[in-house]
Amino acid sequence: MKKNWIFIVLILVIIVGGVIIFLTARKGGGAAPIAKQKFMWGVTANPDSARKYNSKMWKQEVAFINQLGVDWVRVGYDNSVSNRESKYNSIVDVAEAAKVNVILQIDSTQPIAKITDAYSDGQKVGTEVATMFKGRVHYYQILNELGGTALKGGNMSGENFSDFDPTTAKKLEDWVKGATDAVKKIDPSAQTIITFHWTHYALLDKMVSDGVKFDVLGWDWYSDMGLMQDKKIADGTLLVDKLKSYNKPIVLAEVNYQPKGKTPNSESDLAEQVKFIQSMADWAKTVGQIKGFFVQELVDAAPFGSQKASYFGLVKVKQVPDSSNFEFGDLKPAFNTYKEIISKNN
Repeated sequence: MKKNWIFIVLILVIIVGGVIIFLTARKGGGAAPIAKQKFMWGVTANPDSARKYNSKMWKQEVAFINQLGVDWVRVGYDNSVSNRESKYNSIVDVAEAAKVNVILQIDSTQPIAKITDAYSDGQKVGTEVATMFKGRVHYYQILNELGGTALKGGNMSGENFSDFDPTTAKKLEDWVKGATDAVKKIDPSAQTIITFHWTHYALLDKMVSDGVKFDVLGWDWYSDMGLMQDKKIADGTLLVDKLKSYNKPIVLAEVNYQPKGKTPNSESDLAEQVKFIQSMADWAKTVGQIKGFFVQELVDAAPFGSQKASYFGLVKVKQVPDSSNFEFGDLKPAFNTYKEIISKNN
């Protein structure tokens, strides 16, 4: 009889263990640190890209994400909309159902320079999102391109702290600390990401020196900056080697070709987008400390604007005939290129 009980217990352990492994795999690794994840291929998506959010349109975008073969989607959290709890729960629900992991990029309630108590504002937003998504969203990007927010002028390299406005820089520090403290208190396993771009590392040096905590370093890079693999900083060191010195996993959080043509989505721009994404992705996968690559972004922005950033998408949008609405259009050549890159490397 004793042997039978031992046998039954062993069977139950095997079954429970199998269920746990299955659920963990289904979530794409859950809250495991980024360094222990497989390489994170991803894309930024705007659930409002073609029209005001609805789950049907978002499901179509997530279908594109599944078609690409990426496991991760980066989504901005708009804390100004009144229905944000239902909206973002729906966004995460749809992504989860399609086995796509969400990185949520959070921002301040108003421009940083206008905030009196930046720590409290960061704490407020961090508390809201972590309470809402504990155990479901495992990575939070805290603000975006911090260096650009505090830079005194566009002609500054960001390689010296004197290039930044000290008051704004301090508010950024406080906001990151407030949001991170809140997220970690509510969901200790959640990971935080901070991002910069170009050569704005002097602000990062200051933040690290001042005790700002983060788990992952994000860096944004576009074609008008050249190829990131070639970029050197003032002392002749490769930028990527400087980034490695922070001893954090690195994610390229925004990557894309900056359109040049006078006609949006011209044949030359589409071809150059393919070349740039291909070159950057091939390089990023070989660096070692770079753990993720996110194309910015999935779908062109609508309604069509004059900004070139409206045409960063891998998928076009088109206007519905006799309507003010937009719908998804053709795939760009870069869509299939990115899909092939992911398939080859997975």
